[in-house]
Amino acid sequence: MTESVPCTHCGSRDAIRLFTERYELAGDAANLGINRCRHCRLVYVSPRLTPEATRLVYEVDTSDTISHAYCWDGSASESRFDALLDRLAQTANPGRLLDVGCGGGQLLRAAKRKGRWDVVGLEPIVHAAEQAELYAGCEVRRTTLEEAGFPLGSFDVITMLGVLEHLHDPIAVLHSARKLLRQDGLLAVYVPNFNYLRFKDAGPLCYARTGRWSKLHPQEHLHQFTPQTLLKMLATCGFEVLRVDVGRPFVPSQWAKRLLKQAAFAATCALKASTGIHVGGLEVIARVAPATDADCDTARLRNSA
Repeated sequence: MTESVPCTHCGSRDAIRLFTERYELAGDAANLGINRCRHCRLVYVSPRLTPEATRLVYEVDTSDTISHAYCWDGSASESRFDALLDRLAQTANPGRLLDVGCGGGQLLRAAKRKGRWDVVGLEPIVHAAEQAELYAGCEVRRTTLEEAGFPLGSFDVITMLGVLEHLHDPIAVLHSARKLLRQDGLLAVYVPNFNYLRFKDAGPLCYARTGRWSKLHPQEHLHQFTPQTLLKMLATCGFEVLRVDVGRPFVPSQWAKRLLKQAAFAATCALKASTGIHVGGLEVIARVAPATDADCDTARLRNSA
């Protein structure tokens, strides 16, 4: 059910255990460790669920997953993506857009409505892919990026919103994305910000709310990113960051939670604008950087050592 792994980014096994969460799945149980690498400071899960066990999370434990709450049930409004798509339109060429981990298809439909790109989705969870295909009215392949079979240089834009934190090997996926982008292609990434989650979903505040010292969902979120660790990983994989914004959160359907999320988003935007401190969701637009394949190959060798 579980596997122990080194740091995904630098390959080091020298890490600090931050929290341990017990997770039960299909009659079995495991203690999942949330660690911070002492070298590159990436926060990652080890021991973690194996890829086979992780697939069961989304098939058997669907109603309790973060993805179901924010994406698969259609509660994420299309308007959540408008600002990002407008920023991409300022720089990205028209052409083809691929949304990796497209969930219920909200971004695909919003991008299709812009009329600038032909859109394609990737979603390995079958029932989510079926929903996305119907909702967005476009092709959605039921597979992963590495197995999708797209020709090199197929896309002008690739989006990965709420995806990297779920992946067993984000380095490999980013490397694949770089190969699929055209020379002047853009990558858009959104991930939660651990600088915020470590106070909200870990420590005394979390214990006061939930009776648990951490609730970081390590069965799903295999990595936690800060602005520094996300930008380092993108640079390792051959991307040059163009801008970093406070990403609009995936908004739940319940009105009270929705209002709280919207208020928190406004506050984090104001904090970043006035002080430069970024504690909101991390929304990054990056472009393919030239002549950096060697850097990414070096990272892959470290991980396999």
